[in-house]
Amino acid sequence: MIEKFFSERNTAIVYILLFIIEIVIIRNFYFSLPDKIATHFGNMNNPDGFSDKFNFILIYNVFLFFLILMFYGINIFIKKSSNSMINVPKKEYWLAPERRDITISMLQANLNFFGIITFVFMLVNLIFIIDANLSSPIKLNNDFWIALMLFLVSTMAWLIRLLMVFSKVEEDEEESE
Repeated sequence: MIEKFFSERNTAIVYILLFIIEIVIIRNFYFSLPDKIATHFGNMNNPDGFSDKFNFILIYNVFLFFLILMFYGINIFIKKSSNSMINVPKKEYWLAPERRDITISMLQANLNFFGIITFVFMLVNLIFIIDANLSSPIKLNNDFWIALMLFLVSTMAWLIRLLMVFSKVEEDEEESE
């Protein structure tokens, strides 16, 4: 199922929609934010790092753009790589010539999914940073930790699912080994 939805085309559409959401969020709050904003929060969610508002937004957008390029780059690298460069369980089975294309498609779709959940987490993080800077005193909302835990749990679930999928082989193939 994940492979059908997270095709290269669908993923590009989702990234574009997420970028539009990010631009709308920034547009709606940019002029409400102070010129110097808290960008890092330490002990007890109190700010301990600050940045010029414009530079923060610029760097954040560059980072999000780099994130997308990185995931697309990895997808291209996987497709063009030799089998020795790809590490999956039951490698000989999954990268056999008759299954290699579907395996690469599965890996690419899963990376697209992980790229999107990472982008969504960064978008949620931006909202928490904006919210913190609009509150008095400036303080990161404790809900950030819930969002972080959701991201980490979803990452773990994704990894476990991926390992389970690639740990399986057809019954006939496994018996002949």
